[in-house]
Amino acid sequence: MFGEIYSLDLTKHTNPSKFTIKDNHMVLVVTRDFGPNFPIANILPITSFKKHKHWDQNNNRLKYFHNYKIEKSIYKKLQKDSIVDCAQIFTIDRKYLGKKHFSLNYHDKEEIKKRLAFVLDM
Repeated sequence: MFGEIYSLDLTKHTNPSKFTIKDNHMVLVVTRDFGPNFPIANILPITSFKKHKHWDQNNNRLKYFHNYKIEKSIYKKLQKDSIVDCAQIFTIDRKYLGKKHFSLNYHDKEEIKKRLAFVLDM
């Protein structure tokens, strides 16, 4: 499961507020695969990359280390370059995961692990 990208309808497992994203949203699963009977998954939200919001022009890098950019040129199922926010770890019931879209490559999974270790102070 670690490194797999799924759809998640955020309105199905929470009480939606006016800030809740109302459509299916891509998330990255960061739970190792404990088998089909393990009921939970830890996930990270994926959002669209916005240069003005996410990019540090002066240093030519992402503004925050806990963010990781995944690129449409590598993952064709992305609508645009996107950001995985490793600081927003959520635990959900696996039954709420929707369609599996794709898996990250080895390099990107290792970069995500570095950021999770940083966020969790490991």
